[in-house]
Amino acid sequence: GDPVDGLETIGQGNDPLTKVIGQGAQAAIELSYEHFPKATEKTLDLITKVGTQVGNGLDVTVKYIDDKTGNVASAKWNKLGKATQDQIRGGGRILSVIVPAGTAGKIVKGIKEAKALRKLDKLIANGKNNSADWANSQFPEKYGPPYTPGTKVTDFVSDGKTKFVRVVSNKSPQKGQWIMRQSDIKGLTPQQIADKFALENVPTGITSIKPPKGVKIRTGKVNENFDRPGGGTQFQLLDEIKGWSNVTPF
Repeated sequence: GDPVDGLETIGQGNDPLTKVIGQGAQAAIELSYEHFPKATEKTLDLITKVGTQVGNGLDVTVKYIDDKTGNVASAKWNKLGKATQDQIRGGGRILSVIVPAGTAGKIVKGIKEAKALRKLDKLIANGKNNSADWANSQFPEKYGPPYTPGTKVTDFVSDGKTKFVRVVSNKSPQKGQWIMRQSDIKGLTPQQIADKFALENVPTGITSIKPPKGVKIRTGKVNENFDRPGGGTQFQLLDEIKGWSNVTPF
């Protein structure tokens, strides 16, 4: 199952990690596998799952017994290949997990973000699929096909809980039909965002919106346009909505 399902106790105040956070500790936290095996395992699950999916830059150092030398070794967990991770965990050679200073709070935040993305994935999975070619045909001929031909689009209905973002430039309005997940642009420069989403202009600011429950949304792969490659996952509001936040400059 989804590793995030097993992380309910972290962030709820019942585990060693959250207790230390609650005490306001800013120093690194070391979870001993001997004393807190479940918390240690869950932390590694979270770093692997959330750190990749949400892109928070979460990382921890794991101390373990090196199978080749028999000595204690340490490494950044996300820098290890999956085969090595599985070998270390499967052999029960983990000694402890060290969460860097300032990262513990990100972990709890990361859980919430991962759960939100998981809910969105479920909404999309239960949506209605159609061809991108059909979706493109709904636009005027002079409008460059927004979805990659030969792929599919999915229509779903908002649950009223998912927040999206919209990037804008001095030449584009605050409100509009094209939005994206914030996680899909995290860590990207404005130029990279423009390329990934095939924008006519390089964005200069960002706004956000939480579509109310029942709003129809379409999602699919961004087609190349404006001499930009595209390839990102875009969301199209099929209903006009209100509630946009103020634009924040990059």
